[in-house]
Amino acid sequence: MKINQGTTQPLHRRSLENEIITAVVVLYLFLAVIMIMVHYLQPSGQETATSSTSLSHSEKSTDKSKGE
Repeated sequence: MKINQGTTQPLHRRSLENEIITAVVVLYLFLAVIMIMVHYLQPSGQETATSSTSLSHSEKSTDKSKGE
């Protein structure tokens, strides 16, 4: 009888592992759908701003404002 008890434990771990992997994949897909929706639902005339402190991003945003 101890043989049967030992074989059920790895199946439970594998089930928990599959459940966690499934939850991570679902969360990833959920976030991807939200980001795509935000991207496409943004009004077309609205200019996007960046919170990046990179010099290349600040140069691009100042070039746009100077050109207009």
